[in-house]
Amino acid sequence: MIFRFSLRTTLTCLALAGLMFRASAWQADRHTKKIAEIALLESRLKQVPEPLLKYALNSATDWNNLTHRRLATECRYDYEHEMILRNRRFEEKPGAFVITPCLIKGSQNAVLVNRGFVSFAFMGHEERKRLNRPAEASFIGLVKEDMQRKMFSPKDPPAGNGNPWIDAWLRINSKEIQAQIPYPLIPIYLEIIPDDAPLVVDERFVQSKSGRDDMFMITGDSSEKVKARETVLDPRYPIAVFDTIIPPGRHLGYIYEWAAMGILTLVIGAILQMRRTIKVQ
Repeated sequence: MIFRFSLRTTLTCLALAGLMFRASAWQADRHTKKIAEIALLESRLKQVPEPLLKYALNSATDWNNLTHRRLATECRYDYEHEMILRNRRFEEKPGAFVITPCLIKGSQNAVLVNRGFVSFAFMGHEERKRLNRPAEASFIGLVKEDMQRKMFSPKDPPAGNGNPWIDAWLRINSKEIQAQIPYPLIPIYLEIIPDDAPLVVDERFVQSKSGRDDMFMITGDSSEKVKARETVLDPRYPIAVFDTIIPPGRHLGYIYEWAAMGILTLVIGAILQMRRTIKVQ
């Protein structure tokens, strides 16, 4: 075997390998930033809860800096403008989360509150009326940022401006929901931390999981069968759910994958330029 240099093959493989090594470096940068973000959010979670009103009255509040903070909340639920976050499950049971605007005491603003999980059988507008608690509420809320639509995922229908009332949403986005709410919403939402949650935020609490996840769309006959299986109202509904898990991301694995692909491309380029020698007798 002898090596016969090919400019085209060499340049092609170098270009492809360069792109792969660049992708590996980019993933390494994202991994570093993700670690810093996780550390920041966990540090916020461990801070002593402060009143939500303190930030609601400050027009200069940067709500992004409050993600994963615990805030002491006093507000009044507006059940008339209540909605649900559909396609959710809790303890393997399909259903929805009840999202209720709550008018912050001492402020002209309101905040969207995830009051908790209900099963399919009790997620309708009329059925939810049985779940209404006293409108005056006081709780510790976990600050979450608006949910953003991922590429190619379905859209929520347009709200407001003469459009029909949207009772079921795919994601909580205060800017989109604002269009059908008659008072200003602050650009976050809250998850209720139950009273029996640990008062001291330790590592176990930081890593706790609410048991809630997105689920595939259930429609038609399948949803009716799910509803039919539950006829008794669970007195816990809506079951308060909160999630302190911060997704670690997959950047670390991608670092090695792209680097390995770059090295493999260079090896293949070298092999393509090897030629077998032929002995002439």
